[in-house]
Amino acid sequence: MPRAVSRWKTCKQVAEIKKTAADAATMLRLADRLEQVEASLRELQTKRSSAAALLLAVGQMRDALAAGRGFESEWRAVKVLAGDDGDSQAALESLKDKAPSGIETRASLAQRFDVLAPRLVRAEILPEGDGWWRRTAERLLSLVTIRREDGSAAGQTSAAIVARAQAALTRGDLAGTVAELAALTGAPAELAAPWSAEAKARLEADKAVSALSAHALALAGVKP
Repeated sequence: MPRAVSRWKTCKQVAEIKKTAADAATMLRLADRLEQVEASLRELQTKRSSAAALLLAVGQMRDALAAGRGFESEWRAVKVLAGDDGDSQAALESLKDKAPSGIETRASLAQRFDVLAPRLVRAEILPEGDGWWRRTAERLLSLVTIRREDGSAAGQTSAAIVARAQAALTRGDLAGTVAELAALTGAPAELAAPWSAEAKARLEADKAVSALSAHALALAGVKP
């Protein structure tokens, strides 16, 4: 075989080997990229599944809170599904103590305040102590209808403060009601304290559930 022909065949074989090697390398790169894409898709699917489970659990806890029921089992489920997200765990921690017994609803708080309001106004004018004169005055005052002041009433008397608090509650502004009652002093303040504590717990619960819902939506890639 002529030397030139032999050299040509050798070059051709080398070229074919190089082409085959290049094709193999290209296929390997494509396979690697495909594997990365599949891994990303699996991770995304896992995140979305976790987000859906978290949204469901948060929704169940929201329903229990809205009904004023205990929500300990729902709380535990959300805690597990929320993972190590610091904000979510902090929100859950704020609800921990109330989970067994539940938190009073806004409707119930409004009904209670309608009864409490005139008592707050009377408490300012009742004599101090727990003697017979105070008990007598309290019985007499309970027969008197306390006229509701306008919600824009100015001043720091119990009547004015309670009027503004009632107006805020009528607007659905529970935080505003709590803020107004914080200005009470003496006997009216002591009388309002248990109601204000429950109202604050309700506000904290609503805030926590909103934060948990936002976290779940973020996991799902949805803008709240």
